Amino acid sequence: DNPRTDTVITADLAVEAEFAINTYTLTYTAGDGGSLSGDTEQTVEHGSDGSPVEAVPDEGYSFVQWSDGVTDNPRTDTDITADLAVEAEFAINTYTLTYTAGDGGSLLGTTEQTVEHGADGSPVEAVPDEGYSFVQWSDGVTDNPRTDANVTADLAVEAEFAINTYTLTYTAGDGGSLSGDTEQTVEHGSDGSPVEAVPNEGYSFVQWSDGVTDNPRTDTDIIADLAVEAEFAETIGIALMGPDETSTASDPITFEVHYTGATSITLSPADVILHTEGTAFGEVAVVGSGAQRGVVISDVTGNGTLRITIAAGTAVDAAGGVAPSVGPSAPVLVEEIIPVPLRWMATLLLLLLIGAAYVFAGTWKSKSRCQCEAP
Repeated sequence: DNPRTDTVITADLAVEAEFAINTYTLTYTAGDGGSLSGDTEQTVEHGSDGSPVEAVPDEGYSFVQWSDGVTDNPRTDTDITADLAVEAEFAINTYTLTYTAGDGGSLLGTTEQTVEHGADGSPVEAVPDEGYSFVQWSDGVTDNPRTDANVTADLAVEAEFAINTYTLTYTAGDGGSLSGDTEQTVEHGSDGSPVEAVPNEGYSFVQWSDGVTDNPRTDTDIIADLAVEAEFAETIGIALMGPDETSTASDPITFEVHYTGATSITLSPADVILHTEGTAFGEVAVVGSGAQRGVVISDVTGNGTLRITIAAGTAVDAAGGVAPSVGPSAPVLVEEIIPVPLRWMATLLLLLLIGAAYVFAGTWKSKSRCQCEAP
């Protein structure tokens, strides 16, 4: 008993009060996300110190504090004067995913994400500007959009873009060649360098295969690949051929007109200029089709020569060139011939006239003599 009261005393009494030092219990436990290293159940005398205990977080977790607010880790409790029961508190790690865009594009999605250990981020897409293409992320990843999964650390990446480049290819068709850089690499929105289509002799440039007629051509503000061919056409030519022998007045006279390189021929009698000398004349007609036409002079009359000239513009070529004028041709001699029956009548008439003249002359002479000899 303490205090004690001794009663009904019958003898001497000598006693000693006995004391024992206090002992205290130190109890350490671990919350979710970790464990402990050290003596987790300690008995410590009053005023003495406990032994160290360390909170060890699991993978993906971090130690936060002990439940009594102490953040020392490991912890050693000293000068113990009471029991102690504390729990180590852990928290799962969180990481920051940071996405940025380089020159030439932008991002679609959450560009600053907080993700717990082992969890996945949300998709982020790199969107190139017009004329640019996505290349990769700065960590070498080429997925787009990208979703970072099973995150275990902070991440900071930049989307890399590159300006588009295009190829300009120029070729020459039959009948010519090119001057200039025929294979060009040009950035989006930039201009190419001049390329000229050079026709061979006897040919002319028509157009490029995309319908462009500029020559030389310089393609500007490029936004796509280009492949074109220079188209050439044989230059238009015209030749006039005709008879060089004498023609009788009633015979048709035919001249030949030959075209080369013509895509359209419009030769008509109105395009034929008839040159006449003397009394020669005739009617003009155009016959034939295709590249070879005929000019026929019919109902020919008179005496003299006939020649023709073909006016300019009777045909065009693929390049829009027009046929030049050609002529005059070599002269064709025209002799009018009297029909045979008429020739006989003319001869007879001439003989009659000669005979009549002789008769008249004889008669006149006889009359005169008679008049001279009258008594």
